[in-house]
Formats: sequence, structure tokens, C-alpha cells
Amino acid sequence: MFRIIPDAAAQVNAPVAGEVDMVSRIAPPDAARLRNRSVTIVETRAAPGGSNCAMITGFNLDRPITDHFALREAFGLGLDRA
Repeated sequence: MFRIIPDAAAQVNAPVAGEVDMVSRIAPPDAARLRNRSVTIVETRAAPGGSNCAMITGFNLDRPITDHFALREAFGLGLDRA
């Protein structure tokens, strides 16, 4: 299930609050704040915005399903980084 969170601050707070398991397209300063809150960050460099765009995916490690390393590793291996 996907949920659209248009507000950037709410999007950053959602994994910390346990409201979502994954977020994407987080600004680099917000990604740094999430790293300090035990959220795993996966960065990709290729995106529709060109080489200047960084797409970041984070997982909420406090949720049982995303706490499993094998699941996060599989997700990362499945990303097309080309």
C-alpha cells in the first residue's frame, strides 16, 4: 500500500513515528536527520531529475517487517541503479 505525503516535514516524521515503513525522495539534510534516528538509508544516484538528483529510500527499523536485514538487502539488490 502506498500513501502520498505531500508535506516534506510530515514525510520525514512518518517513519520516525512508525506511520510508514518506507519513504522516498528525501532531501539530503532530512536524510541526515533520519540516519540519526535509526532509519536505514539507501541512496541511488540515477533518477528522472538527471545526475544531480539523488533518490533516497529509508526503512523504519522499529517495525517488525522492516527490521529483518534480509528483506532490506533484497530490496536493495532489486533496485535498478543504472
